[in-house]
Amino acid sequence: MKRIVKVLNPFLLVFIAVALFTGCENKYPNSIYSPNAKYNPDPVITDVQPKLALAGIDTVKIMGKNFSPNPEENTVYFNGKKAVIISASETELTVQAPNVPSDSVKIDVAVHGALLFAKYAPIKLEYASIEYGGFDDYMNASGLACDLSENIYVVLTTRKVLKVTPDGTQEDYGTVPFFIATGMKIGPGGYLYILRGNRTVYRIPPGGGAAQKFVPRISGRIYDLDFGPNGILYTAGKADSIFSVQPDGSFLGTAAYVDYSIKSVRVYDGYVYVAGEYNGTDTTIPKEGVWRNQITSTDGKLGNSELVFDWAAYAGENGPSILSITFSEKGNLYIGENRDNAITIYSPGTGSTRILYPGVIFPPTNYLSWGNGNYLYANRHNDMNASERRIMRYTMKVNGAPYYGRK
Repeated sequence: MKRIVKVLNPFLLVFIAVALFTGCENKYPNSIYSPNAKYNPDPVITDVQPKLALAGIDTVKIMGKNFSPNPEENTVYFNGKKAVIISASETELTVQAPNVPSDSVKIDVAVHGALLFAKYAPIKLEYASIEYGGFDDYMNASGLACDLSENIYVVLTTRKVLKVTPDGTQEDYGTVPFFIATGMKIGPGGYLYILRGNRTVYRIPPGGGAAQKFVPRISGRIYDLDFGPNGILYTAGKADSIFSVQPDGSFLGTAAYVDYSIKSVRVYDGYVYVAGEYNGTDTTIPKEGVWRNQITSTDGKLGNSELVFDWAAYAGENGPSILSITFSEKGNLYIGENRDNAITIYSPGTGSTRILYPGVIFPPTNYLSWGNGNYLYANRHNDMNASERRIMRYTMKVNGAPYYGRK
């Protein structure tokens, strides 16, 4: 059989190739750039204040020119993350710094109708909150105390007392005959005082070691403690009273709190403050709140109780409960909560409240202890959710009020 082979004309092959190439040519759109178009002047950044701010918390002012007075026509980025614009003018933008902590943050500003970005660098955004001390899901820590050297102390369920140094190093400091601490404070002479929610006050000697009974048996269960300016220890719980404990271990009930369950004790500016619940029948007393008693003598006697903050009215029915309290140097009361928010700040002078770092820090806040500067430490002790068991360190803009036991 003969095979028939047809050969195309070479001129025809060239024609086909040219046609195919021409037919596949890209059809690009006309350029959007028009040399006759009018654009707004490009924005310029001349300064940024402050150059050190808290990420996710602080407001930052961006000064310059050619911004839009309409906030929606400006876009601001911090290391590529969009910031919320609070106010705008042609020469100044006020924004909330996004939560992008870094030692070197670049700011970019775009204005609608302008071709180029304005750029500025660097500024620093600090962490407002960090997990501190290397704790994990398996380290169930309770209590919290801080000493003059900024070491913090907690009790583990292994019956160990753990010390965390300022560089975050964990050290075994002592032992206790129980699993959970309800209250801890550094006392005069460097002793670490610890409560377990029974009738005994324990303490560990300076330098560490085994806990010893300082007060073997108080007339009621005690949950928390703090020291006054004369070395008197004040403690309360479900004990029907605030007790004044002398340096020799003797004690006296000095203020009646019948039918109360006190969770937190703090001494500030000549008063003993207590926070907790009222379980009695007197309808004139809030079901939960903060009260105070004035220190009226050098041996620890107290005056009558005064309501400081009606927490039940503030939180509402089925609202969060108070777990801990402390004070800033300015006299604002910091209240640790079991849910909804981590910390509520109450200003006694004005009666106003605000939430500390909403969306950045989270409850529960079982124990609070201010350091010796602007760090506030919090223990998020949680028996039910291991992932929440962390020691936190919050960077504050104010210092804490004095802890008299540290002196």
